[in-house]
Amino acid sequence: MANKVAVTSENCPDLDAFVEVNKYMSVDGSTRNRPALIPLDFGRVINIGANETTFLQVVYSRYGATAYRGYAAWESPKFAPWNTAATATPPQEYDLPVGYGLSTVGISKYFKTQENIVTLNARLVAGIALATDATLVMLPAGFRPSFDRYINAVVNDTPINGTVIRTDGRISLPWTPLSANDVLAFASTFVAEN
Repeated sequence: MANKVAVTSENCPDLDAFVEVNKYMSVDGSTRNRPALIPLDFGRVINIGANETTFLQVVYSRYGATAYRGYAAWESPKFAPWNTAATATPPQEYDLPVGYGLSTVGISKYFKTQENIVTLNARLVAGIALATDATLVMLPAGFRPSFDRYINAVVNDTPINGTVIRTDGRISLPWTPLSANDVLAFASTFVAEN
């Protein structure tokens, strides 16, 4: 049988003194020992566990921020330091900054996650003939790899080798020229360091 959760509108005066498990209480700006990591003028707290010996204390604010800490009765101090719960912020997507004589077809975008992982997806059309090693895309600072990356690509449905993403942000085809109306597609994911 599952433990029932007690819900109360009663305000918790001190989070360090609140050790009852499976009970919600209110917290506000007057609550002592609240986490400084999150804005907390009003929220709720719950201790999640099987008993008062070990449990997880979770506090969340009306703004959606969440903090947590562990409790072990035999430890000194009994409460671990506060941590914030990870939040997933969707990355902002950008249109690829394409080079002279190129345009994008469909979705040609790039973005960077909170962990500095860059993902780019390109489908480009050459409006003019382009010589080998012409700049196809120029990635801005903060979206560049720490070393030159060689990736595969497709030109007019034919796989090719040797698309390079350079540490200066320049993406090119060092060994392959493009003719007018050629369609080039490639994608890559890497950790940004420049």
